[in-house]
Amino acid sequence: MDSIKLYLFSILIIVLIFLALRSVMLWYYKIDKIVENQVETQIILKDILSELRKNNKKDSRYLNKE
Repeated sequence: MDSIKLYLFSILIIVLIFLALRSVMLWYYKIDKIVENQVETQIILKDILSELRKNNKKDSRYLNKE
């Protein structure tokens, strides 16, 4: 019974260490901020493309590609 408790406690400690190190790495390399900026850029680019499609009916050869 003691070996099972020790095993579960060890697994819990390993998971906690992994989560702590993961958040430090994400913070250090600013990965979460990079992803947030990419999502924001995608939204802005989709809005620009939609406005271009509305306003430009003459030359649509570049606007039809997605």
